[in-house]
Amino acid sequence: MLTKLPNDHAAAKRPVRSYAGRVELSETGLSEIPQTSPVHRIGSTYERLLEQCENQHLPSIADFLGAMPEGLDDFCLILAPVRAQRFIDFEVMHRGSRIPGIDLAELTPGELYTDRISPKFADERLMELASCMALKAPRYSRALSARPSSLNVRVYRADMPGWLDDSEQHGVVLAIAPVYEQTDPEAA
Repeated sequence: MLTKLPNDHAAAKRPVRSYAGRVELSETGLSEIPQTSPVHRIGSTYERLLEQCENQHLPSIADFLGAMPEGLDDFCLILAPVRAQRFIDFEVMHRGSRIPGIDLAELTPGELYTDRISPKFADERLMELASCMALKAPRYSRALSARPSSLNVRVYRADMPGWLDDSEQHGVVLAIAPVYEQTDPEAA
């Protein structure tokens, strides 16, 4: 029998990696992200759906997006795992327009997550995504943006695994918003 670990346990709060003395990615709990942050609102929606799932099951990404408050999908990437030169990468299925440093160009078929992030962050971000899928549990973090045009922007991140539509494949919803971004937590 598998036991579900709490998302806010102490071991999850240690820094993952640092460059030149700066911590680039540190795990946190959902409760440590301000309630007005889009990432908190997205994570709360996911947690409610996860509670409704039976033990060892994940929500459908379609159900998750349908339950999400309007406009918050603009802070999300929907990613599908694929084999890659680095062992694993993620094909971008949806790219929100309000993610820091996002390129507003059309999504290219076959576009990979690592195609548009700084190479120095690629390994840690791929590990974060892969681990949320392997553990079937969301991960929350505070980090520097990995996009080259916004490398000095601090962001909150949520990696949330789920089922992709019309397939038996897992995917990940990655929510990213600057720490200063706020929404109305009472808005529907």
